Amino acid sequence: MSELSAADRLPVTLCIVNYNGARYLPATLDAVRAMRPRPTEVLLVDNASTDGSLALVRRHYPEVRIVRRATNDGPGAARNSGVGAALCDRIFFIDNDVAPDPDCLPALLRVLDADPRAVCVMPRMVHADPPDRVQFDGVSAHLLGMNVLLNQERAHSELRTTTRQMASMVSAAFLFDRRRWGAEPPFDDGLFLYLEDHEFGLRARLLGHRIYATPEAVCRHREGTPEVSIRATGGYTPTRITETILNRWQILIKLYRPRTFLLYLPSFLLFEAMQLGGALARGWLPHYWRALRLLLGRGRQLLARRRDFQARRRCDELAVVTIAPLPFNPALARSGMDRIAQRLLAGLLDINRRVAGRLQPPGPPLPARRAERPSGN
Repeated sequence: MSELSAADRLPVTLCIVNYNGARYLPATLDAVRAMRPRPTEVLLVDNASTDGSLALVRRHYPEVRIVRRATNDGPGAARNSGVGAALCDRIFFIDNDVAPDPDCLPALLRVLDADPRAVCVMPRMVHADPPDRVQFDGVSAHLLGMNVLLNQERAHSELRTTTRQMASMVSAAFLFDRRRWGAEPPFDDGLFLYLEDHEFGLRARLLGHRIYATPEAVCRHREGTPEVSIRATGGYTPTRITETILNRWQILIKLYRPRTFLLYLPSFLLFEAMQLGGALARGWLPHYWRALRLLLGRGRQLLARRRDFQARRRCDELAVVTIAPLPFNPALARSGMDRIAQRLLAGLLDINRRVAGRLQPPGPPLPARRAERPSGN
């Protein structure tokens, strides 16, 4: 390939996080080559792949700089390695199955340039197949400790949204500003997989940073990690179940104030009962107990991270999170009892919101709904 001049490049490191992505990398890297202007460098952080990914990249994409990790400690740890290795302060992270549109990067940079408090910007994520369906168009943060994808499965060509602030983020693709963030690694390596991006996004907001999503930038997403993605496996794997339960607990313990638990104690208790009951009904109880054992084993470290965060926070989580819609994948409501339980939880959350509004000092009310059409993650 011909060399590009400095004028054809943007001061951005494009960083691909890879684990066993040989089946995806050619299409992803071909899309990166088609970007105009191009990033200053393309970096690939590999999480100890065993499928020949690195040999493929070295053979066919020699312009890519490789950082090879000795162990797979999850995508968050790999992104931290990318932050440390990048030549540029602005880093465009993409998963190994994400293909950015050619004009994606300038649109993201414009949003970041417009607000000095912004630390990251997400593009609109569209399915590679079918190509006109939105996977998500931003994300909200739910009080119960999870995120909710916005505008999921709507038609890309018909969806009209504007650039707007988000309460959290999804890490499939995002532009990150290392200088604005500071020296601390952005991702908590105590969260191996799932919700590690939500923990970073919500923590960033509570530290006073801003996060945006823009429909002006578009990326195409394929089916995800073969071993764990629902789109790839067709169901919930043991790793996904355990890590999602564990990491939600870690987010609540680390980021929330005691007052939030007191104000919404009935809703939290009902959700925990529903989660345990769902684990029993679906045969997931071993994964639930494993998550609990892992949480207890990390107690001292988690509490130390909580103390550090709480000493630096600048925003109350109740000013950021929402209570509707519920953060459930619609596929989980498989029976009439599931639907009744979800309606009961939604009703209790709304009652909690009204009561908490009378008990809290004056301030912004906890939103009950958002304008976009959300769906569970």
